[in-house]
Amino acid sequence: MIPVVHQLLAFHLSIISCLSAALFFGMVIFNFSSAEAAERGRVRVQNGSVYTDRGTMIRGSTMAVLYGIGNAKNQSYWQYLNKTLKLNAVRLGVKTGQIGRNVRQQLETIDHMVASAGKNNMYVMINNSIQPGSYNLSQLREFWSVVAPRYANRTHVFYEMTNEPVNGGPVWGNAAQYTEKVRSELKSIYDIMRRGAPNTHIVMFTAPNLFPNCATYAEMIAKVKGIDWKKTSVGFHHYQGTQRFGETNLRCLRQKYPLIMTETNYWMRPDVNNLRTALNLYEKLDMSWFSLDGRGDNRRLQYEIIPQLNRDGHYWEVAN
Repeated sequence: MIPVVHQLLAFHLSIISCLSAALFFGMVIFNFSSAEAAERGRVRVQNGSVYTDRGTMIRGSTMAVLYGIGNAKNQSYWQYLNKTLKLNAVRLGVKTGQIGRNVRQQLETIDHMVASAGKNNMYVMINNSIQPGSYNLSQLREFWSVVAPRYANRTHVFYEMTNEPVNGGPVWGNAAQYTEKVRSELKSIYDIMRRGAPNTHIVMFTAPNLFPNCATYAEMIAKVKGIDWKKTSVGFHHYQGTQRFGETNLRCLRQKYPLIMTETNYWMRPDVNNLRTALNLYEKLDMSWFSLDGRGDNRRLQYEIIPQLNRDGHYWEVAN
């Protein structure tokens, strides 16, 4: 009788083991699905700007991939960005060339940042650049050939082609600086990005300033054919040229093309007070923005910039 008892006991244990395994794998699948579901839905073009999946403004700070993992996996840091500063995005600058590291050598860090942002209710706008006021066509081709398809299915990720590709007078970003050659080369990069990521939003141009006026800038943009403006926007920065461009021209241009302001620096020129009110303008316009002041140090965002926006009547929810 004892062998029979042993056989029955073994049978029952095997059933329990199978049920436990099924439950475990079910939990793994559930957790994986939950993690995927937690990532933000794709940004969308709305009201002449780029908004979140919930129809709210994008408000972001800046991070950079340099020599190490840094805050890429630091969950408390990402929670600080989202819960304390109430930001919903980071502009992730990835440099190739000057620091001697190609894109593939930096993918591990980018992967960690993408994963951490997804876990913390935030978007990542990935950007590639060299020195401000220029671009390297071969590096852009290599970068986006790798990066565009790699994160194409991550709905909380979108792309900014490059940073401040032109320079000259009277201010960097003047529409005339986007020559036929520059427009053609940037369009070739757009095509690489779009083939690699058919559904991902792309920010292009990213002028150091918008200048001189709405009509001239719109005419320049219109010369770049074959852009899907339902998933593409015009990036720009707010410095002295954009300040001169002004609210009226911003309102005009957003009626023609979706706009997103991807950089302004509160402390770049302390003697120029109007730069300190730049983010107030974008809150007033309901136009999405990124602050450069988050690069490496968020104290000014936390203790000066955001409190000033709050004092001026601009508030937003944490989970936005």
